[in-house]
Amino acid sequence: MKKTIISLLLAIFMTACATTQLKQQDLHPLMTLETVKANCEVFEEWQIGVVGLTSHVIRYEKCLKVDPLIMIAIDTDVHTDDINRISIDLLAAHYVSFLNKNDETKTYSVEKLKEERDKKDGWLVYYYAVKQKEKEKKE
Repeated sequence: MKKTIISLLLAIFMTACATTQLKQQDLHPLMTLETVKANCEVFEEWQIGVVGLTSHVIRYEKCLKVDPLIMIAIDTDVHTDDINRISIDLLAAHYVSFLNKNDETKTYSVEKLKEERDKKDGWLVYYYAVKQKEKEKKE
């Protein structure tokens, strides 16, 4: 009886302490290369070479309920996954810097919405929402 109780308590303790890994919920299931290309109109597009990588920065207005949507895609054939991801982060930071330099009334930032790997062509794609807020007026 004592062994049964100890075994039961041990099982409960192990279950309570067990960590489970929850699958990250895709908050934007419709946001894929195919749906963006089919449903959204390109507002601005830049092809940029970064450390030997081919990349595209594309801005869409009112795309899949995100206004504006920035898509940054990078060719993954040349460098490691870490370099590809850091390069995308660098491009996003440059884009935000560009927006902030050209608008004295607002402050811009980006929020990463989704990451996708295009299996057909081998591109790594990040989707961002551009956030903006009014700058505080200096008195």
